[in-house]
Amino acid sequence: MIIAIDDGVFALSRAPGSSDHRRLVSLIQDADDRGHFVHHAAGDPIPVGSRCESELGDASSPISQVDRAWIAATFRNGFLASQRPNASKRQLLVHGLPSDWHGPIPKLSLVDAASYVSKPVTVIVENRQNDGRFLQCWVPASRSLDFRNVITKNSLDFEHAGGTSGITNRLVQAESQQDYAFLHRALAVFDSEANGPGPLSPQVANCENTCVRCLGSTPIRPRFHRLKRRAIENYLPYTVLDAYVAGPGSAHADPGAVTALRTLGSVSPVARHYHMKHGLISDLTDRGRRTAYETTAGMPWDPADLVYLPAHWNGTPPSLFQDLLRGFGSQLAAWSTQEIISNAGHVFDVDAQTEASEAFSMMLSWV
Repeated sequence: MIIAIDDGVFALSRAPGSSDHRRLVSLIQDADDRGHFVHHAAGDPIPVGSRCESELGDASSPISQVDRAWIAATFRNGFLASQRPNASKRQLLVHGLPSDWHGPIPKLSLVDAASYVSKPVTVIVENRQNDGRFLQCWVPASRSLDFRNVITKNSLDFEHAGGTSGITNRLVQAESQQDYAFLHRALAVFDSEANGPGPLSPQVANCENTCVRCLGSTPIRPRFHRLKRRAIENYLPYTVLDAYVAGPGSAHADPGAVTALRTLGSVSPVARHYHMKHGLISDLTDRGRRTAYETTAGMPWDPADLVYLPAHWNGTPPSLFQDLLRGFGSQLAAWSTQEIISNAGHVFDVDAQTEASEAFSMMLSWV
């Protein structure tokens, strides 16, 4: 985050018992510890003739000589950082007036700014454990160090929402409660939930629209990332799926499921929208047929049921349906993300890596 401090903040009270100087030093220290950049709002490291220059050069200042020298150096570094093309998109102005949360850049009092800076950017996800671990696995090598740094400095955290509707509800709640401090530091990452290429479901479309309204997300300044594939499981490398089926997934997944998915992926984009947990059964529109498959162990695929699947499945090689019928089970994400963390030999496909670069560029640009 780029934090600009207005010159008026340096009109520090010299009255006995005043804590203005301690608050200012504490704010700058906390910001620096979290990897944020602080500079003078005038666009000059230490403007000549400013209150800032006067305070930092005054031997009688309540700010110690060591802290005054450190603040001057911090402002110079912050000014240079703010000029970089890849500077954080998240900005804050600290001024000597009452706080104003409206607009893309909050203008806060010293007290409110200190509270705001002390809290991390919050990435709202559907499932904090599975999605958080998936993102840890998915981070591109080029951003791995940046990501580890913000996690270590507690500058970024994940919040569990329980589905796309939960993300929508969380943002609407914050909006209704006028929790601008949260909305200014919130981002969102969520599944597309799409069972095939094409329009989004009303629930996911509503989540996107809520992100635009509540977070001020725009194509130039995005504040959310919707996965291009159905869910996080659709990004798992085939080597991970092989290990899962050979191990804990053997009780649920058909032995030929990974081979069938590989074959499907080579001929159709619908593979990226396959329901990895529960298979084709979950997408059948006929409830009776769905129930029959769920309750009858070993029931073979009936080609006549193709009419109950989304149209994207038309043209799929008939030999693949049986192996893709039941999916890989509900434990796939939890086991697989831990497997990727433990085994560096698993590599995401090129498209997944490209999308990861987009997602992490968005997240890290707001820290």
